[in-house]
Amino acid sequence: MTRPDAEDGVRALLLDLGLPDLAAGDTPRLAVESFRELFSGVGQDPLTPLRSVQPAPGHDLVAIRDIRIRSVCAHHLLPFSGTATVAYRPGAAIAGLGAIPRMIRILAARPQLQEGLTRQIADTLQAGLHPLGAVVLLTTRQGCLSDRGALEADARVSTFAATGDLCDFSAADLRALVGEPGVPGECVRGAGPCW
Repeated sequence: MTRPDAEDGVRALLLDLGLPDLAAGDTPRLAVESFRELFSGVGQDPLTPLRSVQPAPGHDLVAIRDIRIRSVCAHHLLPFSGTATVAYRPGAAIAGLGAIPRMIRILAARPQLQEGLTRQIADTLQAGLHPLGAVVLLTTRQGCLSDRGALEADARVSTFAATGDLCDFSAADLRALVGEPGVPGECVRGAGPCW
């Protein structure tokens, strides 16, 4: 789709919603620019940040918490944002600490379901570094849950994925490891089979 076609599509949507003043102004162009930025990970290889590695000094767990994430729900095209906690037990190689947030940003900058994003982060880490195991926990505020439908502004969604020898790890184990408090009454959804 060319840029004028995209802007025409936004303009048609605004007209359909009864917003002719917005349709006639800068909004269609600005909306298209926003979506291009939000979906900038489409076509990028998330393995790229993990290609610069160094030998692992051992197999002790490496964990990073509070990695800020933002994405857009593939169902409603509404934003979700929160944090990722990632841990892995190195095999032969480790990546620089900045590589993991860069990899996550590429994956998150696509229309996503949180469960799929959680699994993609774990699988990309596994494919890029070949660790003995990896775990990923995402905790977010979902626009499609808080700003429409159920209107649960305080609700948080957590998803968890694990690979390799960390398959027995739980979200609670990971939180305890990195000193991250749990959320009272929280339900953590698995993001697919452990392998």
